[in-house]
Amino acid sequence: YIATDKAFELTKTERDNFEYYLRNGGFAVLESVKPELDYNQAEISLKQMTRDVLKKDARFLPIPNSHPLYHCFFDFNEGPPQGIEINMARIKSWSGSAGPGWNDFTFPKPRPYLEGIFLDDRLAVIYSGKGYGQKWNDISNNAPQQKMGVNFVVYALTQKGGIVQKNKY
Repeated sequence: YIATDKAFELTKTERDNFEYYLRNGGFAVLESVKPELDYNQAEISLKQMTRDVLKKDARFLPIPNSHPLYHCFFDFNEGPPQGIEINMARIKSWSGSAGPGWNDFTFPKPRPYLEGIFLDDRLAVIYSGKGYGQKWNDISNNAPQQKMGVNFVVYALTQKGGIVQKNKY
């Protein structure tokens, strides 16, 4: 699980190690800590990191609701649960920049899917713009997000061609 709220770059050694890990059965979940800001520095850096590592294989595609990720322990027949967008609301703010008055500010639309990178038909990378990490820290009202986290771990440990399967004795 790699989460950030700012721009960053990996060193050459880190890129090489991450590529080796992913191409040899590794699994990563990437998440912007500030998903309420569409295409923020964190999202751009996380996706660019993956493109730098996997080059032409780094194609982020929507993960279909029928994918085993959504059914490996808990069932999410409608796809991934909402994240922090549950808490996002439309707010009014006072602004004088475009003339004095009240302006509506709405957070970006929730993303109804998770994105993934598939290497030889194996889901190797997930990008979540849902803010699950923030929901996991909540004291209450986070059961669906915690269950999705369980699915991430179970899927990583049981997927065909994954690192655990490759290292069985």
